[in-house]
Amino acid sequence: MSLRQTVLSSLRVLLCFLVLIQCISCQSMSIERVCEPGLQTGCASDQMCTVDKEGRPLCLPISIDPIPLGAPCQRSDDCQEGAGCLMYLGRPQCRAFCSIESNQTAGNLTCIERLGVGSECSLALFEREEIGVCTAPCDLRPYEVNIDLDSERMCPEGLSCSLPLGEPQASCVIPGEQRRGERCSLEEKCDDGLSCILEGGFARCERVSVGVQDCGNGEVNRALRWARDPFTGDSYTACLSYLRLDAGPLEGFDYYLDLTLNSGEELLNRCIQMSGGRERIAEGSMLTAVPQELDDILVELSLMFSEAQLSESGVWVVPDGALGSLDGRGEPIQCERLDLTSRTIEPTPCDLPLPSLCALEPQSL
Repeated sequence: MSLRQTVLSSLRVLLCFLVLIQCISCQSMSIERVCEPGLQTGCASDQMCTVDKEGRPLCLPISIDPIPLGAPCQRSDDCQEGAGCLMYLGRPQCRAFCSIESNQTAGNLTCIERLGVGSECSLALFEREEIGVCTAPCDLRPYEVNIDLDSERMCPEGLSCSLPLGEPQASCVIPGEQRRGERCSLEEKCDDGLSCILEGGFARCERVSVGVQDCGNGEVNRALRWARDPFTGDSYTACLSYLRLDAGPLEGFDYYLDLTLNSGEELLNRCIQMSGGRERIAEGSMLTAVPQELDDILVELSLMFSEAQLSESGVWVVPDGALGSLDGRGEPIQCERLDLTSRTIEPTPCDLPLPSLCALEPQSL
């Protein structure tokens, strides 16, 4: 046999092998698509389309005594018609299917009909983009007031109703260990009853409520502009003791205010906590460079003090050489404050309890 004939023969074998593989793949896909969970098509009238433990769609008899959506389950035939036993938030739950293959709006309407206002068809199932899973918001209000809610608005045992970082509405999540005021992220989750919210350039755990709430001394109530409660239409709010000033930036720095009263020795620790590291902290006062912006900052500080029920006349500012004193390279820190009345930087006894003002280099998110 010539070399040419040998090559042609090998190509024919390879082609036959590829055709065989393709046929097997087609059969496999046809088995996987025996029915469509998102549309509830492909099964007999007394059956429902759901999935098995491996996530393969199949037809099962409709349960005569199904468990509620969101409840723990062991098998898909435990669940209602149009639902399946899926691993969700780390545990098996009965979750409703929806279709997002051609019409996201239709899928959302399916979820709203099953789970109520605010629900949407968002999660693709097992790498099949046409099969979605309904996600539903939970209600944060039981943490603040004693009200009775439908079980669909409550979280199953072991989960916490929380506003996930960057999300527009609350949902049931597995709680973490970060406490109130501590930094958080998608990996470092907040403790039960707390939400991870972004204020300025960093995220911290705070207690989020629905609508205007009464805050304690040293805190101000702020609406979370990106998030709203779907049940009432009100904005979510949080009581915050730290904020980025709207006035500025001034001389290239953003200004952050910590309303908790601390001694002057604690100033650097407060700034480091707010910034995530000492590298962003600006030394020395930048508050005399632009008088108009200084006016804006002073007005904003006065309004915040009034809202937080504080009557202080000044704030701690970071003096020159303060960062060097942390390493023992500089002189002991001399405490300074910005006096809101005289508009000047004044040497001040360090044991005086005052809020802290930190000038930080902007941080890209």
